[in-house]
Amino acid sequence: MVWYLSSSMTNMSSKTILTAFPKPATLTIIQFAFVCGSCVLLSVASRHYPYLRQLPQLRMGLKPPSKEIIMTTMPLALFQIGGHLLSSSATQRIPVSLVHTIKGLSPLFTVAAYRILYDVNYPMATYLSLIPLTVGVMLACATSVSGNVVGILYAFIAAMIFVTQNIFSKTLFNKAKEAEKDG
Repeated sequence: MVWYLSSSMTNMSSKTILTAFPKPATLTIIQFAFVCGSCVLLSVASRHYPYLRQLPQLRMGLKPPSKEIIMTTMPLALFQIGGHLLSSSATQRIPVSLVHTIKGLSPLFTVAAYRILYDVNYPMATYLSLIPLTVGVMLACATSVSGNVVGILYAFIAAMIFVTQNIFSKTLFNKAKEAEKDG
């Protein structure tokens, strides 16, 4: 509930900010800095307030991550940055609802990617369930284009980047799980 509420507030405030100050990269950087700062503040506060200790802790004061960890997680960070930059750019150009409607095509992109890249066959019901989703997004785009194809394109690319990140991270974590079993 808290996540949905904060996400909704963030999306609407982002649209308002981008309307007045059309700098999506600046907004994205500020949002990432805000999240990072909030995590650090909560981590520090949880050391002083016992009721906050139930929150996940940041590993502060420990040795820095190894080069291997940085190189492994760097693509995930780049996916996040690229996806959020494109989402902010799309939000600047088209309504927030349309951006999220387009990003709702993620299941279609995921099924297509696994089918093409990994030759995964899904049951027919899975493919049929994607038809109403796809038709709904097509209708939303057709009625909301309002001359801004670039914004729609940015939203599609952002959705594909987030799907690629999910596939990449799943592959990465499966490899790590296998390495733990073998090691």
